[in-house]
Amino acid sequence: MRPKTAAIVVLLSISLAQSEEDPILKQKFEEHGLVPDVIGKAPGRLVKVYYGENGTLQPGEVLPQDQIQGEPEKVSWEADPDELYTLIMTDIDAPSKENRSDGDEKRWLVVNIPGYGLAEGEVRSPYEPPQPAAGTGLHRFIFLVYKQSQTLNSTDEDPEPETTTGESETSTPWTINDFARVNELGDPIAGNFFRVEGMATEE
Repeated sequence: MRPKTAAIVVLLSISLAQSEEDPILKQKFEEHGLVPDVIGKAPGRLVKVYYGENGTLQPGEVLPQDQIQGEPEKVSWEADPDELYTLIMTDIDAPSKENRSDGDEKRWLVVNIPGYGLAEGEVRSPYEPPQPAAGTGLHRFIFLVYKQSQTLNSTDEDPEPETTTGESETSTPWTINDFARVNELGDPIAGNFFRVEGMATEE
């Protein structure tokens, strides 16, 4: 009976660990308007992002634009090695926080990530460093991780902006929510974010 009891204890411990959520992360997402500006529910777990000399990213941290031009040295989250994941990074304040008419500006998109293996995922959009325009205030850059219910097989599953024609041509901007809906990703399981202010260009 002891081995069976021990197994139950182990399973219970795993279940409890998996159900734990980060209350500080939720607070930060709500405090900075990521909920409800971008997503309806804050992710329960932290995406750990390491930007070299800036160290491990703290939620809501303000980072200098000139020091985060390269891809993060490390990005990780709690994952099941038998599942597939999607990582999205966007500038949600394009062209500014007061005027988010550009939707969610995609800066990095990797799908079909096996467990912890970000490097083994399929890059749909390569990393583009934060470059908000001068005078547009602080921009919020968000990392979100979704657990996939299936393999994403085609770029057709990455919805492009819909264009309508008439007296003037308009388009519906790309958004995280549209991408998640089309690909049946549900709510993000992990997240993090930082803020960056635009730098004046040298003439």
